[in-house]
Amino acid sequence: MSLLPETKYTQIFTGSTIRAQYLQEVLRDEDINSIIANDGESAARAGFGSSYGFGARLMVNKDDALKAKHIVETIQEHDDELPADPDPNIQKEAVVVDKSVTTPKRSIGNILINVGLIIYSLFRLYPLTQGEELSTLRIAISSIILVVSVIALVMNFRPNKSKA
Repeated sequence: MSLLPETKYTQIFTGSTIRAQYLQEVLRDEDINSIIANDGESAARAGFGSSYGFGARLMVNKDDALKAKHIVETIQEHDDELPADPDPNIQKEAVVVDKSVTTPKRSIGNILINVGLIIYSLFRLYPLTQGEELSTLRIAISSIILVVSVIALVMNFRPNKSKA
């Protein structure tokens, strides 16, 4: 089941972001508007820190789908004409970029929010250290916020153990 069942767009290509951007430029030259949806990049920008690996999806208006599919298929048929061995320097740069995309870190704003939540939770729990009584709900909620925020900070500064 699609999240956007009533959309006017249809998917014509799934693959790398670079390839989708190239095809988008070709389609733009033919006056076909398209959009690129990339769930992995969206997750990284939102701070979820995970790459979903679905790749980029190139989508066009349903009215232009037939013409766009024909153009994309024609380009893919001529992929054999591309050089077999890419430039090694470009290939190294691509690997470095790929590593950064697959293992994003949290943004500075996210870190500041977590630090703020830790300080706030400690402030809410401080009366316990002075011998005052607090409600069980206040203790439970403040403790949960404190633990989750600390775990988020620790995970952010932990060394990356991705497969290289």
